[in-house]
Amino acid sequence: AHTQMYPNPLYRTKVLPPVSVAASRDENDDQMKFEVLGTLEGVPSELAGKVIHSINGKPALDYFLEVASWAAIDKNRGARLNRYLKSQRLSAMSLPADDGVFNITLEGGGSYSLAWAVNFTENACGLGPDYQICSKEETMEGNCTNMTTVLEHCFTYNQDFDDMVAMMAELGYDLPCAAGSSTSVKDVA
Repeated sequence: AHTQMYPNPLYRTKVLPPVSVAASRDENDDQMKFEVLGTLEGVPSELAGKVIHSINGKPALDYFLEVASWAAIDKNRGARLNRYLKSQRLSAMSLPADDGVFNITLEGGGSYSLAWAVNFTENACGLGPDYQICSKEETMEGNCTNMTTVLEHCFTYNQDFDDMVAMMAELGYDLPCAAGSSTSVKDVA
């Protein structure tokens, strides 16, 4: 078995489209159609059940194939699309193009200016209870006092790196990043 570790909090941060969709083949013209199944909070719920014609000026199929390629694992574009449709989210390491804009035009008329959303949970840092990200409620209530320090540590600290430095020191390597090192970065370069 293979376990993959993601020390970067952006891997654990989810980027969500404003609508979830179901793909099916239209029997009349043999084209793919994308029907809205649900919406995120703040997105008009009347979109549910509507069919998307285009997103940001691109046909819906082309847009979703492009989105699926941002988190590409599979070589086959149909397999990538199926994988994306199963989860309908990206990690923050593969952000959507167009600065997160998600303007949809519906079949039969009607358009909506929407945007992708980011879900950066309280546990995104993965560093324990001392490094929790403030929730929306805590922030709104003004109870979020050390967020700058927490986020700085969250994005710069990496326990795996510290463990590797300690192991290399045990093996006799004098690394410039090790505590008490006599080597500078210039000596290494």
